[in-house]
Amino acid sequence: MSANTTTPSSPTGKPLTAFFTLHNEALSNLVKSSCDTVQSLDYTCTRNRDEAGTPYGPPQFTELTFSLRASITNYKSTFYKLLDSHEAGNFTFLFNADFTPKTRKLDKYEGGFVVQGYIINIDEEYETSSKDGTFEQLLLHITLLVNAITYLGNDESVKTLDILK
Repeated sequence: MSANTTTPSSPTGKPLTAFFTLHNEALSNLVKSSCDTVQSLDYTCTRNRDEAGTPYGPPQFTELTFSLRASITNYKSTFYKLLDSHEAGNFTFLFNADFTPKTRKLDKYEGGFVVQGYIINIDEEYETSSKDGTFEQLLLHITLLVNAITYLGNDESVKTLDILK
């Protein structure tokens, strides 16, 4: 299986908007304030297969790299805690998510996936204010070593792909 994603469009043809969250509760409880907008996303999943299509050999490591834009005041050190703890985290990506205007809770989404994995690298890029030279925006580039990916369909169907098992 192979998948490679960078700024695609949705099945409806409109530009794809991706949201990211470390939220580990049911998606029905997800609020927009706990999400960040994904600036870029790139991953490749591969598995050796013979001519009949049967997988063979050891699993191949899969890395997923994504970028998030965050305000310096809303900067989340959770990523660094996961990096230092050497523990796997769950990272949820939702595509074309809509939130209710009143409660700001997740209403619907076109699809998405939950990645279980380890943070192996974080790079930071700062954007300065043109007025006084202070930092206002932060772009985080995060690389994960993936254990499993659970694909989320918009009809609440799920499909889990174990990478390292």
